[in-house]
Amino acid sequence: MLVSILSSKPELLGDCLSAYSSLSPKSLFLVINPEKIHSVNAKTISKIGCDCIHVSEESFTDSAFQGFGGLRNIALLHAVKEKKDCVFFDDDTLPAANPLARYEELFSQGKEIICGKYLKHSGGSTALLLSLIDSLKKNSSQAESFLNGIPIEASEAFESSGLVGGNMGVSLKVARTYCFFPTTYRVEDGSFGFLAKYYGFQVFNSTRMPLVIHSKQPAKNALFNNLVSEARGSVVSLSISDYLNGLTVNKEDKAKLVFKNFLLPYFKEKTSKLDLDEFGKQVREQVQRIRALTEKDFIPKDFEKQFDLFFKTQASWKKIV
Repeated sequence: MLVSILSSKPELLGDCLSAYSSLSPKSLFLVINPEKIHSVNAKTISKIGCDCIHVSEESFTDSAFQGFGGLRNIALLHAVKEKKDCVFFDDDTLPAANPLARYEELFSQGKEIICGKYLKHSGGSTALLLSLIDSLKKNSSQAESFLNGIPIEASEAFESSGLVGGNMGVSLKVARTYCFFPTTYRVEDGSFGFLAKYYGFQVFNSTRMPLVIHSKQPAKNALFNNLVSEARGSVVSLSISDYLNGLTVNKEDKAKLVFKNFLLPYFKEKTSKLDLDEFGKQVREQVQRIRALTEKDFIPKDFEKQFDLFFKTQASWKKIV
């Protein structure tokens, strides 16, 4: 099994790699990072001493390896080269129990795409919006935390939660013929699972899945930025699905659907009459920015480019690997 770790914060890699490698000493590891932290990470990897391939993301220039999905594709490429099933973790995760043993068990059963679960920080943008509404009603100081992308901590995992890039598994069979959408929008994991059926693969999801502890780091205005990115990526992904189903592609209709599904009308309704004077400037400004969003804001300016990129990448993937 190839265990891939995306590293963006070198201070997190040591604990992350050490924890996973201690659970599966015979696994081959792959650390992917930006060139600017490559030398720092190299020292950490050497100190831990596990069997590890170490690459910088800038070394891969093909469009298949760009954006969020492109980083996942670097791992798929190495999985095919090493002829191994692939597990994906991010450096802000740590194992709960032994997720690697569970992945090995599921791969041995023939599972193709495995939906791991997060503990602690598991909520996406819509969950954050609901939490934000509640905190605004109660004049809670947590509002700023939600706006900075930190959800309420979860002590259990739910089958209803979808595929997450920081804890998932992809079999060698899948990696050889199907890849992630190398989009600049934050939908590489969800779209991979959502569109897999059109390429003959199934996502396995149940109540007993590999678990990791996910500790997100706050980022200023993360909720707004991630919400818009996810929404625009969803418009593209849903349009791709329509095309694959033989339907007419209508990005405006998809923007309307996504706007509703991301709870923007509900957010506006529930917050429109709230007095925000008790909150700081950042909270007031970010709430207003979310309220001001329209359906048109969810239509990517580069829609056609992103739409074509998905099909171009899938068509060339077998040659790439």
